[in-house]
Amino acid sequence: MTIAAPFAVGVSPAAAAELPSGAELQVRLLAPVSSRHSRPGQAVAARLIAPVVAGGHTLLPAGSELRGEVRVAGVGPDHRAQLRLEFSVLVPGPGVDPLKIDGRVVSVDNARETVDAAGRIVGLPPPRLRPSKVEVLLLLAAHAHPVVLGLAEAGKLARRQAGPPAIAYGAGVEMTLRLLEAVRLPAEAAVAPAVGEDLAADVDLVRLASAPPFRAVAARLRAPCDLINIMFVGSGADLHAGFVQAGWSSAAAGARPTS
Repeated sequence: MTIAAPFAVGVSPAAAAELPSGAELQVRLLAPVSSRHSRPGQAVAARLIAPVVAGGHTLLPAGSELRGEVRVAGVGPDHRAQLRLEFSVLVPGPGVDPLKIDGRVVSVDNARETVDAAGRIVGLPPPRLRPSKVEVLLLLAAHAHPVVLGLAEAGKLARRQAGPPAIAYGAGVEMTLRLLEAVRLPAEAAVAPAVGEDLAADVDLVRLASAPPFRAVAARLRAPCDLINIMFVGSGADLHAGFVQAGWSSAAAGARPTS
């Protein structure tokens, strides 16, 4: 899971609001895609999870929708699964006309796959399967009998035909997109900065936030591990309600990761 922070762009809100070429957008998929079942031309959609800000103004609010299509899906010439998504439409919000964009994937959160310079998601190489006990016996006997040698070669051929692992991302997988061209935003898409409470004046809150260690400690090894970079303050019911409202759902017990 990515803790999405606002993406700041170097433009003045007083000028014509524009997302520059190279701006990166943190998005979450709204529907599953895969190298095995998706087809070129299939529609794909994602939602912006971190606002784009400039000068304290939100140029592009979280919740904006991005639409595009699958351009490539299948197995590439390198015998690895491949998947390429291109986003061409940005909907900043209700009542705002859709905007034309050119967005490519540059990274996938917590994924084992890699993304090349063209935005192609490249899967893992085909697995190298270990020979079974029967195949080991065949290989040992191969020098003694030509028929056994033929069986051994057939076994190696079957291993060579093992397919590459597919790329499969479910709804909720988070990605980073990069704009290849600047996008001019209409004035109605901008959101004025919210005036919030001065939390630094709350002595008790500051004391609470300063109490945890800089890093968590692994229970078994008693060694420093992940940095502590976020804290939620509130009751369990409030936190659950907030996550549900933001579109999250509880993880199933023992569920395996999907990316």
